[in-house]
Amino acid sequence: MLIVVTMILSGCSESKPPPEAVTSGLVVKLSLEELVANADQIVMGTIIAKESRQNAESNSICTLATLSTKQWLKGKSPDKEIAISVPGEETNGISEWVEDVASFEPGESVLVFLQINRDGTSGVVGGCQGKFIVTNGNVVQDQLSSNELLLTKLISQIETEVDKTSE
Repeated sequence: MLIVVTMILSGCSESKPPPEAVTSGLVVKLSLEELVANADQIVMGTIIAKESRQNAESNSICTLATLSTKQWLKGKSPDKEIAISVPGEETNGISEWVEDVASFEPGESVLVFLQINRDGTSGVVGGCQGKFIVTNGNVVQDQLSSNELLLTKLISQIETEVDKTSE
């Protein structure tokens, strides 16, 4: 569950978007079992592109990261690339920061827990909890974490949980 509150840091009129916005959130901690159960897809791959855009109606910013898929752990898609949608980032000199949301950078290798959105894009389950950075056979849950886990161990745990949910 993600509760979002947007605070405008500077004044704005109806005709102009705010120059900067900050969004604060509260994310409920999810176990690996909950991440697996709530994910439509669990996939490993590399981020190959990222584009931020502003919604004309709400002035909110959305970033689309393109994931080139390498390995599927749950769910399947005939597509070799997945569009992952996350709120916030920066476009046209306007920034919107959303707390506890996964962020992506081109070239980054990741393992992600995804829910398919109505528009066909995918969202990350549990915000930043649903993204693991893959480096040299290890994974960390976010950029600030120093708690590395062997990738093979995490994959084994995920496969066990996927088997439980499919029974």
